[in-house]
Amino acid sequence: MANEDSNVRAIYSNQVMLNNYKMWPKDIEEGFTKQRWSEYQNVFAKLKEYHIDSFSKASGVHIVASIGVSNLDNYESIVIEKGYAYSLIEQAPLVESLDNLGFDDEGTFYRKIGEHWYLYHEWGLSKPE
Repeated sequence: MANEDSNVRAIYSNQVMLNNYKMWPKDIEEGFTKQRWSEYQNVFAKLKEYHIDSFSKASGVHIVASIGVSNLDNYESIVIEKGYAYSLIEQAPLVESLDNLGFDDEGTFYRKIGEHWYLYHEWGLSKPE
């Protein structure tokens, strides 16, 4: 579904981010339909037991299962995201295991688990703009 919605950047359990970074229905009423929203709500309901937070369309579709934020100070935070990725294009960099990644390994790493399916681990620093 997310691949079909070309005007969508991310789908959260309570709103949708469009490509122009506006949130539907909070910031804007057009650009997304209530019918499509209902279809996504059905998907979130089916995935509830897996604690899926959102779907994002970075490279392929990322199914976000976990986000952790640790504040370093009042200015910077470490953000760690884990989940599943679906992509018709081979993702990189591929690693044998995501378990041994440390803080020297900033970025997004993938472990292939099936045809077009990956587990991913991403971390980086978040700073206010």
